[in-house]
Order: sequence, then C-alpha cells, then structure tokens
Amino acid sequence: MTADPQDDGFNTPAGRWEPDHQLLPALLAGSTSVSYTQMSRGDRAWAIAGLRRQGITAEAIADQLLCSLRQVRAVAAEPSAILARFYMDETDVFDNTLRMYQSDTARLERELAEAKAERDRYQAQLRHMVDAAMTGEIGPSFPKCGHPKTWGNTYRAPKTGKESCRMCHADAQAEYRQRQKDAAGSSPVITDQVQSQAR
Repeated sequence: MTADPQDDGFNTPAGRWEPDHQLLPALLAGSTSVSYTQMSRGDRAWAIAGLRRQGITAEAIADQLLCSLRQVRAVAAEPSAILARFYMDETDVFDNTLRMYQSDTARLERELAEAKAERDRYQAQLRHMVDAAMTGEIGPSFPKCGHPKTWGNTYRAPKTGKESCRMCHADAQAEYRQRQKDAAGSSPVITDQVQSQAR
C-alpha cells in the first residue's frame, strides 16, 4: 500500500503548490498580518524572495514575518527562493517586452489607418481627375504644386481661411514620420535590464 505524500510545502494531498500573486503586494503594502509560521514552505520562499528583491533587508523581513533572522536567511538561500526570484525577474522582462510590442502594434495600426485614409482620398481624387480629363473639365489647381484644387484636396485654416493642398500636407507628414523612424533607428536603445545593471 502506497503512503500518502507528505506535506513538504510544495506537493500536498490537496495539490501542487502555486504562487499566490496577491501575497507579495499585500506584504509590501502592510495590509496583511500573516506570519512566518502561518505560511506554507512555498509561500515563505515566494514572500522572502520577493521582499528581498524589492530591497527589503533581512532584518525588516524577520520583524514583519515574526521570525528569526536566521530563518529568513535560510529560506532565502533555498533553491525554491532562488528559483522564485529568477521567475519574478523573467516575468518582469516578459511584461516589459509585451508592453513594447503592444505599443509598436498600436502605432502600426494607427499608421495603417492613416495610410488607408490617404489611399482612399487619393483614389477618389484620381477618379475625379480622370473624369474631368475625359470631359475636358480639368478645373483649377494649386499654383505651387499643380495638384487639383478640388473640394476634397483643399484644406482651409479655420482662423485665417488660408487654403492649402492636402496632398502636399500628406506627403510632408509621411516624410516627417520617416525622419522620425530613421532617427529612432540610429539612436542607442537602453533596456530596463541594462539600466538596472548599471545602477
């Protein structure tokens, strides 16, 4: 007959231990009075590794968890606490990378929407120009660029009433965005991980 697994703090009859992601924020905020003896072995490793990672001294942890300094240092040296700290570091790196990709995706989606709007406007203007050329009604144009001075291609400033070419404005915006991309690509990028190591 096989004996029941012993409760070692990680694998219990109730199931395998999983980190409590609310424990560390509660300890940092001081909103919980849980003590060292009230926590499982896994929670002790998770809590002490997380508090040490936030710069809390072993003495302060011992006072908060109502345990001895030796117990805090012993748990911090266990493989489970070392693994917990590594997991937290990797989670932060992943979260930062995810936020960067989400920001890039949102920017690309905005640029795509702007490009589609410009495409639709150009297509409408092209159809109008083709129809005008076929009927012999070319119409007025802007003197500087020669683009058609149509209702859809004319921007009128609300305050001054000055008229300008939308096609030229769109080209200028595209050139500006390209200059920004080129400048961003040539500038050095310092990641959060490099900054933390430099400190």
